Order: sequence, then structure tokens, then C-alpha cells
Amino acid sequence: MKLIANTKWVILFLSFGALVFFPTRVADACGRVPEDRAYTFIERVMVDTTSIYTPYALSFADFNFGFLKKEKQKQEQEQEQVQVQEQVNQNVKEWQSRYCDQALAEDVFQVIYKTSVEELEELRAATINPNVPLPIDLRGNTFAEANQRMKCTEVIDYLIFAKKCEPHVVVGGDLWNPQKRDMNAVHELMKEGGKLFKHTDSYFIRLRTAYQVIRLAHYAKEYKKVLELRDYFLPKIDKVDSIINWWILGHVAGAELKLGHKVKAAYSFAQIFQNCPSKRTSAYESFHIDNDQEWGQALLMCQSNDEKANLYAIRASQPKSRLLDEMEAIYRLNPQHSSLEPLLVKAVKQMEYIFLGAEFHQNAQGKPPTKNQRKRLDLLQKFVEKVAQEKQAAHSIIWEIANGYLLYLQGNWPEAEMIFNSLPTEDPALIEQIETIKTVIRINSYQHADTEAESDLYNLMTSSEVYKKNRALRLFLKNRLAYLYKIDSLPGKSLLVTYSVDDLKYNPDLAILDELIQLSEKENPTRLEKTLIYRRDSTIRSELLEIKATLLLSQGQVEAAKETYSYVPRNDRSTKVFSPFAEDFRDCVFCPQTDTTAYTKADLIEKLVEYDYRARADITSGPDYFYLLGSAWYNMSYFGPSWEAMDYFRSGDNWYYSFDDVYPTSKSPFGNRENHNLTKAKVYFNKALELAKDRELQARAAFMLARIDQKEYFLSENCKYSPSQNLIPKLPPDKMVFYNLLIREYNDTKFYNEIIEECRFFAAYAR
Repeated sequence: MKLIANTKWVILFLSFGALVFFPTRVADACGRVPEDRAYTFIERVMVDTTSIYTPYALSFADFNFGFLKKEKQKQEQEQEQVQVQEQVNQNVKEWQSRYCDQALAEDVFQVIYKTSVEELEELRAATINPNVPLPIDLRGNTFAEANQRMKCTEVIDYLIFAKKCEPHVVVGGDLWNPQKRDMNAVHELMKEGGKLFKHTDSYFIRLRTAYQVIRLAHYAKEYKKVLELRDYFLPKIDKVDSIINWWILGHVAGAELKLGHKVKAAYSFAQIFQNCPSKRTSAYESFHIDNDQEWGQALLMCQSNDEKANLYAIRASQPKSRLLDEMEAIYRLNPQHSSLEPLLVKAVKQMEYIFLGAEFHQNAQGKPPTKNQRKRLDLLQKFVEKVAQEKQAAHSIIWEIANGYLLYLQGNWPEAEMIFNSLPTEDPALIEQIETIKTVIRINSYQHADTEAESDLYNLMTSSEVYKKNRALRLFLKNRLAYLYKIDSLPGKSLLVTYSVDDLKYNPDLAILDELIQLSEKENPTRLEKTLIYRRDSTIRSELLEIKATLLLSQGQVEAAKETYSYVPRNDRSTKVFSPFAEDFRDCVFCPQTDTTAYTKADLIEKLVEYDYRARADITSGPDYFYLLGSAWYNMSYFGPSWEAMDYFRSGDNWYYSFDDVYPTSKSPFGNRENHNLTKAKVYFNKALELAKDRELQARAAFMLARIDQKEYFLSENCKYSPSQNLIPKLPPDKMVFYNLLIREYNDTKFYNEIIEECRFFAAYAR
């Protein structure tokens, strides 16, 4: 059985990526899950791509992941171009056949599509008088020479007429300034076409002339005229086997639709869809029936069961169709109808989207299935099982595979496995399809991530060729394993399956860090655990300890941060340096620091501990140390240039999205935490203001406390201020306490005069 056709369209429509690799880490092996979590286990072997219904029943997105929308658009554009080219090719081939293939296809194309009216008139003159040479561009053209030799003036007269019609039957301008048609010119051409028709003997040329005139009437929106012209022209033409018959029917059907004759139009569009590849897409898009009464009338117009089945197939292929009802009707009319297998795949994929992974809430739908959806699944499974058992369909094994997969989606794994273990086939592609679904069932069979499950899944990851090259399987295993770890109260391992250690930095969780640190120190980790905790030749322990130390520091637990950092080997410690003790009154987090004293994170933690001790122990210099500590904690916050000492990621856009410290991001399961908390800085500045004897230091501390009040207001729910306004923010009275203190008590200090020059906010408040 050969289900895959080797055509350009198939390549465009059914592109799959297959990445084969050794899973060094589960998260790396699987990649981050896209937001829609969409994956499929229905392979292209399940689709009969020779069926004309396949590209309409299915789409590119049905066989790839939701985040490939750009690729889908590209495929649709390419498919449209293929159909336009098909129309040109069919037309050229038909002209070529009139000359017993004596004219080359490329020469026919040149004369029909590339020559001007003037060149065609020169060709006519050369055809009438052998002494007149052919136009320069047509010398050596086999089509032009054949017309000249056979004195086919009717052909050339028609081509001249068609070329004159062309500007009036194309869409011009744009949506805002549509091109107006010259209706006088259109009517004159319609008269000219009528005269040409009367004086033409060839039925082939008569048919094409009639087409041009009918097309002119259609584009002129004279829909009644279209029908009148059809009734006038067509009885005067003996039957000609030509694609033009379908092109004419397309314009007639369009006119019928505009005149409200929807049933006639729908029937005609169905005929065009079935018989004319070059107009298939436009016919599909134009097919429309509103209600059951119209549908019944359309069925009465059908001349055979196949025609009825075609109507059902087109309606079934459209969005929001009653797919199962249509498939049952088609099966009754013709069990081997070519639409059934594409529609089967569409129906199975709809259920897959809803039910795949639903038991651990990782299905593409993103929520548990409803009672009605479960009923739809049961009805579909019963129908598919019936077709599989009756063995009247074109490819019974496809229905058997679909039946097994639907049983799995229902939760009936044992019966699904029995079916897949007994399917008779020697087709390698079908064998791989079966193995893929069996692997899904195997992955989903584990209820806990114990040692045995980890060992088996690791063997699957490293030994299964189906798993290695199937991205959907890797995503599914990752989601399933993450869920099992979660229900087994192992959130750290659950996170590492889906995310990396770097992703944890956005918003570290202390309990998860402790779990993973303990795992990284485990003497005999399982092979699967090694894929989680190893990077190259070493574990992620040092990274985890540094993240934990940074988290503790951001929480103000300096002693705990110091102790945690002491376990990080010196060679593994961060070498990035900070200058948080530098005094800087600019609100500029990325401005270069002027202080030349810089500390690594380990040294900085040591210095914070040391300065805190000195601040409390040294009565004389204590206020200075309190002020330095306040500056450090302010500068290490979200608002300061040393923010990286306590955080790994900072976004200026996050300031106004919510009023807590955590902001949503797809890069982390817990969002991105920003260090807005200025409590430690406020405590130290208050101590400096309270204990300092130096009025200059008091003024500095008061100003910094005022800055903190201002930032806290910016983050409050009542604040309407935005930096983009470029205005001086008006603060409420409770946030002006320290600004007022500075203005009232320290206006005679040197610092006051300096800061009023440097800070526009304060200068405005002082006025």
C-alpha cells in the first residue's frame, strides 16, 4: 500500500523535522514546551496525499507544532502559487494539444501570456501574408510558426480579444482605493466578443470567446447577464472537452450565488471542486449552504451517490463541521470515498488535541475534557471500530490504527495495546507509526516516578530510535515525567525536566533549591537523575548553591548567604564584581560606577557582614557604616546599578504590570521576581539619620529615605505616574515626609545645594 505521493505539494504540506540526539539532559533533550503544548502522534503515513480532499480536510498545523504559524502561512502562500501555476499549465497544455504537440509548451506560454496586442496583430498580419515576417520576439517560436503555417487567424483573433479583456478582469488598486472599471469599454468588448463568436467556426475558439465575454459580465457585476450569456452561447457550441467548461461554470456559479441561488451555486462549486484542480480552492471557499432545507435541495440535484458523497466531503472539510455525521453519511454512500481517510485523521486529531495528556493536565486544550467532548470521543471510536471491522474502506489498517489510538485516548490502554500488538503490516512507515503510539502508551503507563520507572524511561530515551527522532514523543515524555515528579512531591526534579537551572534564576524557590542541592550531592543517582544534575563532567551543585546564596542575600539573610556561599568551591564562584557602596543619586541602573572599589559576590557578602558589625560596634563611625549599608542595599535593589548582586534578570517593563514583585514570563514556571523590597535600606538609612552627628550625613540619609518613599509610591496601586510622561510626580503627603524634612531642616547644608542642582524632582518640591 502506497499512501504517500512524491510531489512538491506533499513536501510543502507534510514537512516534518526529525532531530536525533543522545539525551544528555531531559530538559535539553526536549526543549522548552511552547505555550500551547501542542503535539501530535499522527504521522504523515496515515494520510492519503493523493486524495483531493487532503489539503482541505487538514492543514499544515495539523502535522506540526502550534508555534510554527509563520511556516503555516508560508505553506498556504506556496500552495496558492502552485494552484495558479496549475491553471497556467493546464491552459498551455490544452493549447499545445490542439497542434498535436508540435508547439513547445514554453512557446505556447510566451504567445498566450507574454505577448502584447501589437505583437499579436503583427503575428496576424504574418499569418495572412507569408511575405510579412513574424515579430522579432516570435521568430523561432514553434506556436507562432504553427499558427502562421496553418493560417489560424481565428486563434490569433481570439488571443487579441482575450488580451484586450485582460485589464478589465483583474483586481486593481487596493482596499482603500479600488480601481474603477471602465464600463463603457467593458460593454464594447462584450459586443466585440459576440461578433467574434458569430464569425468563428472552431468550437474550441467559440468556447473560449464565450468564456471571455461571460467573465467580463461577471467582473462587471452584471450577474443576470452572466446567466443570459451562458444560455445564449453554450447551446451554440458542440461539446468540447476543455477546462474552459469548468472556468465558465465557476463564473456562472458565482453569479448564481450573488443572485441568491445558493443551492445551485453550491452544487456547481462541488462539481468544479471535483473536476477542475486549477479552480479547486476558489470553489471550496465559495461553497456555502446555510441550513438543512438547502442541504436537502442540494442532495436532490446530485446524479449519483458519489456526487452526494462529494457534497458531504466538502462540507466535512470546512471548519466547525459536524464531522462524525458527515463521515457516517459518506461511508454509507461510498465506503472507499477518497475523503474518508483525510477526514478520519482530522477527527482523530481533534480528539487528540482534547484528550492527549489530559489526565495530567498537559493536553493542548489546556483544560480537562468536558462531558460532551467525552461523548463525542466515544461515538467516534464506535464508528471507527465499525469501519475497521467491516474492512470495506480503502485502507483498513489505517482505521485499525485510528481505532487503537482512540481507545488509548479513552483511557482503555489494555485493549489499545492488544490491537497494536496484533496489527499485520510490513510497511516500514506504518510499523513506525504503530511503534510511536505504543511508546506513548508505555510512557503514560507509569503512575509514579520511582527508581524502576526512571530506569525504564532512561532506557527508552537512549535506545528507542522512534523516541530519538520524534519531537512529539520527547515533549510528551517530558510533560509526563514532570507531572509524575510533581505528584511524588519532587518539585525540583519536576522543574529540571521542563526547565533548566538557568530558568530557575528568574524566581528561585528555596525548597526546590534545597531539594536539588541534596540531589546533586546524592552518592548513587540513577542514570535519569544524572541527566538532570550533570553538566558535562560535573554536577550543577555549585550553581545551585550560588543561586541559593543570592536568594538569601536578596531576602536580607546575609549570614545564611555567607554560610551557603562558603560551600561553593573557589574555582566555581562568580567573578563578576559590584560597587554597591558607591554613592550615586542618579536613577540610572545601567550607568557606569565611579567608585573604583569593586567586590565579587563572595567578597561583597563578607563586606556586608563586616560593615554591619562595625556599624553596631563603633559608636563614632557607626552612622557612616549604617549609611554605607543603606546605600549598598538600595544599589543592590531593582532601582540601583548593582542590582545583579541580588538578582539575575531585570526588566524595566515590569514596573507597572502588577503591584507585587513577581511578573509572568514563559521563561520560568514561577515568573520573574524583581527585588523591589527596600526595607533593609530604609532601616540602615534611618539608623544613620538617627545616630549621625554630622548634619551633612543626616541630609544625605534624609534624601535617600525620601527616594525610597518615592519608589514605594511608584509601586503602589494608587500611583498613576508613568516615567514616559516625563513629568514631576506629585507625591501624597505621607511620601513627602523626608523631602519636607530635608527642605525644612537641612536647607543650609552643602549637600542640599548640591542635590537641588542635580535632582529635578527635589528642585521642584523645594519650590
